[in-house]
Amino acid sequence: MPRKIPPFAALRAFEAAARHCNLRLASEELFLSVSAVSHQIKALEQFLGAQLFMRTPAGLRLTAAGTSYLEDIAGAFDRLAVATAHVSQTRDLTKISLNIFPSLAVLWLMPLLPSWYERSPDTDITVITSIESVSFRAGSFDMAIRYEEKSTLPPRALTLFDEYIYPVCSPLYAQNTGLDLPATDLDGATLIHCQSAPSEWEQWFRATTGSLVPPRRSLSVDNRALALQAAESGLGVAMGRTPFAQRALREGRLRRLVDNSLPSGFAYTIALSNRAERNPTIDEFTRWLAEMAKECER
Repeated sequence: MPRKIPPFAALRAFEAAARHCNLRLASEELFLSVSAVSHQIKALEQFLGAQLFMRTPAGLRLTAAGTSYLEDIAGAFDRLAVATAHVSQTRDLTKISLNIFPSLAVLWLMPLLPSWYERSPDTDITVITSIESVSFRAGSFDMAIRYEEKSTLPPRALTLFDEYIYPVCSPLYAQNTGLDLPATDLDGATLIHCQSAPSEWEQWFRATTGSLVPPRRSLSVDNRALALQAAESGLGVAMGRTPFAQRALREGRLRRLVDNSLPSGFAYTIALSNRAERNPTIDEFTRWLAEMAKECER
């Protein structure tokens, strides 16, 4: 008797949408339009004769049937990923796919990759950037560098480096504004705010002066790379964070305004998919990342 199985495209659309609880994120993962994902889910609901999602003002929510169905098929997707890895072992031994935050990729990983290729010139690396927390279930990447609160890390978490913060600016900006070391109050400085860490200046001033940030001129950007570029361009003072500012500091494009650093309470960790744990190339790449992380100073 033939199996009664829905079209695989519909299953993939449902699984991705259920995992993200968001049609847009599912569409980006699957390289489909939002309407195509929605159409596949509706087709699956018709096939099953059950409603899988509720559309609410707060967003997409799984119904009881949808929750139960996701739990049942998730293991099947995992087994498909493992089976595919077994068949394509040669590929897995020479290719690495890594999920990482965009600014961390631009400011830390990419400048280091030539060192890796000197060690392993035949490796093919795919870098997938995302600001969202991602799951290995879709099988689209082997490993991820994640940003996590230290107090919530499991005992066996593989920590690359702890994060520290400290204000930085260009040498010319410090000279033109008369900022001398140590410059803790930053009176008269333009503060560059990064929308990905909106409370960082408040955290800094509370810890170093015991007060809130006083009114100052400001410039706001939406990511760490832009914040540091703005500081290099002499537009103001940005918050340096481990490891984002370190290359510019070594090359003299930025300077620290204080000697001390403040721990943010967060750390960058490495997470591996199940198939990556059996890949010697990924194991070597992980050790190399740990070596590079040792150079991240406070």
